[in-house]
Order: sequence, then structure tokens, then C-alpha cells
Amino acid sequence: MKLVIGSANFLNKYSYKNSFVKKRQIIQILKFANFNKLKSIDTAFEYDKFYKLNDKISLSKFKISTKINFDKNKIKSKFFNKNYTELLKKKIKLFRIKKFENLFIHNFDNLSIKDLKKIESLLIFLKKKKYINKIGISIYDIKSLNKLKDFNCVNIVQAPINLIDRRFVTKKILRFLYKKKIYLQARSIFLQGLLLENIKKINELKITEKNLFKNYHLWLKKNKVTNLEACINFIKNQTHLHSFVIGVESLDQIKQIVTIFKKKNKSYPKNLYSLNKMLIDPRIWKK
Repeated sequence: MKLVIGSANFLNKYSYKNSFVKKRQIIQILKFANFNKLKSIDTAFEYDKFYKLNDKISLSKFKISTKINFDKNKIKSKFFNKNYTELLKKKIKLFRIKKFENLFIHNFDNLSIKDLKKIESLLIFLKKKKYINKIGISIYDIKSLNKLKDFNCVNIVQAPINLIDRRFVTKKILRFLYKKKIYLQARSIFLQGLLLENIKKINELKITEKNLFKNYHLWLKKNKVTNLEACINFIKNQTHLHSFVIGVESLDQIKQIVTIFKKKNKSYPKNLYSLNKMLIDPRIWKK
């Protein structure tokens, strides 16, 4: 299972805390990652300004994946393929890399099959030209997987998977992806940092199902396991995962994560999960 460095908070305010990682910290994190052979970075067109650090650390050392939102109006344009190809080539040039490892459709949930069919021809072209290695989709809605019956070019699915949100790791979903030979990548494994907060902070936040978090913290105390260990242990036990994305705030934090990841599997709370979108979907938190 591969560990992928998430960059949503690199120079960008992120999550409910609106915190971000500064230049000096990003350089420390990436140098540590490179030294420890953690070569994968996850980014998106919306938050990829860290390419400006190329003079401090060569990003060509890494396999960089990106996500892109496709504008529904632009999809209808006769210049659709040309415009998006040029846009991707510019991004490749900015990162000073040969190609992107994965190109994920960021707004896959909101696109129709008609839209996706046109996008499919573009992605196949980009892959053939070796601008990208794999074609991916990044989703929140489990119903979006139904579109894969008609959208047949996907190599990898990126979805939220964590202690609280286990929708995408049911036997039915895993069997479906396995049959289609599609990799599964976990993101939001800390639920944007919410699963790493102490119980006092949780009680201060306006979130639902606080009893769930109360039981979570009681379990942590009883089993002498830290929040970080519980989250990583859960992911480590999902042996069907191809990879998982971690958001880190400092050099110390990534060191802790790598140390935990290398240890033998430990326990995690088996029955603490939710289907409540008000809790598991961070997009709703902003409304």
C-alpha cells in the first residue's frame, strides 16, 4: 500500500481550521518524504501553488497526481480537447515534470454520462500522448460508481475512507472495483483533521453525533491508542487499498505517521462509524 502526500493545505487555507502549511515546512516535509522514498504527491488545479517551490526542491523527483474540474459549458465547445490539453501541458511545465501520475476528474459526481463520454475521449488521448499515466475519478457520492458501467476508461478511484466513513470499503463495492480492475485510493483519512482533535475541541465545534466522538475517545483511552494511531491502523487493515493520501501540517507529524505505518497492525474501533452526511461530507460543513 502506497502512502501519498496530500497538498490541499500547502500554502492554502484548508479544513474547518483554515490553517495552512508554510513554505519552509513544505520543503522540510518533501525533503523527508523524498529521503524516505515517499515519492507520491496528490494535488489539484485548485490548490497547486506549491509548484513555486521548485527552486527549493525539485518536484521532478516525485510522482505527482492532480485533479481537475471540467466546466460543463466548456465541454460543449468545439475547442474542448485542444483547450484542456494545452491547460494540462502548462501545468506539467510549471511542475517541471514529464507527466502526471494520475489525472482525477474532480467534479465527477456532478457530471452526466453525456458530459463524461466527451471527457473520456480527451483522457484517452492524454494517456496515449503520455501526459498522464492513469485516469482517475475523485468522488464523494457512492452512487457515482454506477456511472463506471458506461465510463470505461478509469484506472483509479479516489474516495473518502476513514474510521467514521466506511461506505467505500463494503464487500460489494470492493468486488465491483476488483472485477473492473480499478485501484482504490483513500483520502480524508483524518476527516480533515476532525478525527485527530481532542474531545474538548470536538465539544466546542458545531458538529453532529458528538456521542460518537465521545465513544471514540473513550475507546482510545481504554486501549491506550492515540488518535493518529487509530486512524492509520484502520487504513492499514484495509488490505484492498492501493494507496492512501495523508494531509500533514509539519515535519514532526509526517515522521509520526511513517513510524506508525511501519509498525505491525494494531487495533482500531470496529463499530464506530456513521452514514450521516452532515458529519462525513465536509462539503456540507461550509454551508
